[in-house]
Amino acid sequence: MRRLLATLLFLGACAEAIPEKVVLKPEAEAVQVVTDRPNADQYVALGEVTGTAQGADKEAVTTQAKNELRNQTAQRGGTVVSVDSVDPRHEWQGRRVVVKVTGTAYKPKD
Repeated sequence: MRRLLATLLFLGACAEAIPEKVVLKPEAEAVQVVTDRPNADQYVALGEVTGTAQGADKEAVTTQAKNELRNQTAQRGGTVVSVDSVDPRHEWQGRRVVVKVTGTAYKPKD
């Protein structure tokens, strides 16, 4: 019983740490989200970026997670982020969806 209670408390704490809304920063508004990697002759990779969000609507939650990708890409000086994977999970008997989006940030070559 103690183990179950500890697990439930841990999951509750994790759920609170995952945002429902990710505010898109002004500098990230110009970051383009793409599904294919950009041309290696024109862009240089800046590294992996990850966004996670939660909510009731999978599409809206995915958009929020992508906002975090755009924010992180802009913070690194990038202008394009390619989405490498989208991992949706249903939690708490299907009432919530947690979406983790992983991508690669890019900037134009100098």
